[in-house]
Amino acid sequence: MAPESSIAKAITIDSSGSVYFAGATYSPNVPGLAFPPPEAFLLKLNPTATAFDWTTYLGGAGPSQATSLAVDPSGNVWATGTTTSSTFPNSNGWSDGNDFLVKLNSTGSTLLYSGRYPDGTISQGIGLESTPGLVHTAGANGLVSLLAPAETPTMRIFGIQSLAGGVIDGLVSSGEVASLYGPNIGPSTPVRATPDSSGNLPTSLAGVTVSDSGAAAPLLYVSASRIDFVIPYVSAGQAPIRVQNGSVSSPDFNAAFVSATPVVFSNPDGTAAAINQDGSVNSRSNPAPRDSIVSIWATGLGASSPIGAIQTAASDDCQIYCVVGLYQQGNVTLGPIVSYANVVYAGAAPGLPSGITQINFEIPENAVGSIEFSAGLDPQFSPPVILWVR
Repeated sequence: MAPESSIAKAITIDSSGSVYFAGATYSPNVPGLAFPPPEAFLLKLNPTATAFDWTTYLGGAGPSQATSLAVDPSGNVWATGTTTSSTFPNSNGWSDGNDFLVKLNSTGSTLLYSGRYPDGTISQGIGLESTPGLVHTAGANGLVSLLAPAETPTMRIFGIQSLAGGVIDGLVSSGEVASLYGPNIGPSTPVRATPDSSGNLPTSLAGVTVSDSGAAAPLLYVSASRIDFVIPYVSAGQAPIRVQNGSVSSPDFNAAFVSATPVVFSNPDGTAAAINQDGSVNSRSNPAPRDSIVSIWATGLGASSPIGAIQTAASDDCQIYCVVGLYQQGNVTLGPIVSYANVVYAGAAPGLPSGITQINFEIPENAVGSIEFSAGLDPQFSPPVILWVR
């Protein structure tokens, strides 16, 4: 029977006219349905759309949804989606993210492949090459990849993300502290960098180097699937980023350079990693008083000089854009109440790598309960984060 209380996210038709759907189901009749739901489902209708050929579910101990699908000439069904399930099968071998790619046989009875990939990188769309086993995927963040799931992954850069979090994509800015992901890009045993006596980070660590347009990048951390590094100075445009792991070099990853990609360091729940004026950690149970000073940290504010002499944003330039409340008229919300906070310091963060900016700003006096704020230099601001106030 059809999944009850379900939402179809994708549809495709094979050469015989059979129709396939993929999506998420909230039906209480699904065995082992995660709580909270949903569970991912796939189903096949016969060519006359009068009966189901098969229906199957994907998931485990956490919400899942299938968001795109395709059928190959052998009738095998490929799908991408997202999951937070800790038990979702993963034969990828290098990533344990929340995006997934699966392959089922033509009857939907056997899972032929299941792999997990970094968040936001493959779940938006899927297309199949004429060459069997080659799969094109698109992520929610605009990242497009060519995968060969049945083969041992070759060394390559899969995507780049700000060390502060946010999306995995190909946008970077000079001086940004970032993470790049991919298979076989570093040593099997992770290694963290130790600055030299002058505080400089190494550009070679455990036999690994990262270059950007030929310029060596300072390294913070290297492992088989992740490297943390500082983007060298590049003026603008597109430039190749390459990893060298021993004698093996990755293909170039053509990142797009922009003037700034600001992201505020935050907690998993979307609140800012912030310190109140008294030195305590900001939280719901420990909010900052109005008119007090709080400290936050951000990266991706841009650089105007070569790496090693990066000047972080001056306090006169860096801005904090806040939503401090909502205009209400009865039960109707008319719009946000916005304010620019007074930035008293924006510059080098003591003890942290160049490229991480510390920003101290004053909580607006009209803030109530919490503020949603973004940091940056107009017109480029970070994704919004929450700060607790009283």
